[in-house]
Amino acid sequence: RACSRGQGPSQHAETFEFDALTTATPTWMPRVADGPVWPLLMLVIGSFFLTRELEISNIKYEDVSINLALSTTTIKLTVSKNDPKASGCERTWGCTCTPTSAPRTCPVCAMKIITADAHIRHKDFDTGPMYIFMTADGHMPSNKLVIDSMQKVYDDLGRPPMKMSGHSMRRTGAQYLAAIGFDISLVQRLRE
Repeated sequence: RACSRGQGPSQHAETFEFDALTTATPTWMPRVADGPVWPLLMLVIGSFFLTRELEISNIKYEDVSINLALSTTTIKLTVSKNDPKASGCERTWGCTCTPTSAPRTCPVCAMKIITADAHIRHKDFDTGPMYIFMTADGHMPSNKLVIDSMQKVYDDLGRPPMKMSGHSMRRTGAQYLAAIGFDISLVQRLRE
């Protein structure tokens, strides 16, 4: 739509092979200087929740809930270009694990890994908001460093070259969900 109005890029963001993430081991350490922690899991969460780099970098611990009984995770997304009043929206995912899948590519299991580690890693940060994908020193990473981190994670997988952009997780997630059988109209509503 933005292209038809003469705004935005003339081409779509490139997508990455989501299943390739199963071959990597998630680590807390940022992949680029001043980049976000948990960069591999950031790609998983960003793809399932169809976020842009701006939205993923703004998720705070207080915006996340995990229901162990239902095995779900919910994120309140407070930043969006489609939400000028910043009223936010909530998205919930259930566990997607199967007997043969990698738990690190499940949104619930990925969020459990991140939040279980939080009280250890972040105990020294007591000022300001606590971002899920903060820098190692407790700050919100810049959009550029989020994208650079996404690129580094992908490049380290040894896959064919592609260029990450702020919309790569969103597009990859939409294509992945459609490929595993989600109704296209549901995927379109999730992107709004």
